[in-house]
Amino acid sequence: NKYNVRVLLILLLLGLGAIFYVGAKTSPIIVFVFFICIISFLFSIYLTKWVLAKDEGPPKMVQVHHLFSVSSARDVICLFVCMFSR
Repeated sequence: NKYNVRVLLILLLLGLGAIFYVGAKTSPIIVFVFFICIISFLFSIYLTKWVLAKDEGPPKMVQVHHLFSVSSARDVICLFVCMFSR
């Protein structure tokens, strides 16, 4: 699913305009905090797409990873149950 880049850009500009309008009426610190939040959110989207686009490796490696993740989950659950069953 591709997002329409123009629509996202327009929404981003409208959001930034609203933030600057509110910030100008109240405090420049609010503008700075909102700006950092927006940049952080966009960076998290970029990183999510980057991680999900990575190759998972050959089928044998995917199988090994799945086995380790299942056994790790079992170990964590066992540890949790053992800690709180006393």
